[in-house]
Amino acid sequence: MSQSNGVIDLAEQARAAASVLGSALFNPGTEVLLKSEAEFLASAESTMVEWLHRRREAVLDAQRLFVRMRECRDLTDLFNAQQDWVAGAFDRLAADAESYGKTALSLARSMEEAGRNGTAPSA
Repeated sequence: MSQSNGVIDLAEQARAAASVLGSALFNPGTEVLLKSEAEFLASAESTMVEWLHRRREAVLDAQRLFVRMRECRDLTDLFNAQQDWVAGAFDRLAADAESYGKTALSLARSMEEAGRNGTAPSA
């Protein structure tokens, strides 16, 4: 920015701002970055929806467990109810791990693609 006699050159400031915006907005990698980020967010959205469904199922399973425990006639019934509940919990845990792995892979792929094009996605 040049100043002569305390006067600010507004035209030079405008050219500098246009240059910065032009390089940031019209960089070929910006479009790739935005596409990668949109894909990652879509993947994260589905991951969160699936996670919420599993949490809801966990609460419903706990409710069913308590009902079955109240209705138990002997220890065998109680043990069977507990086994069913644990099996459901492990199924949800495995589904969580699989879902998180898919989301991490999606993020890694989008970062790789963005890196090939000279950009890096925001975290």
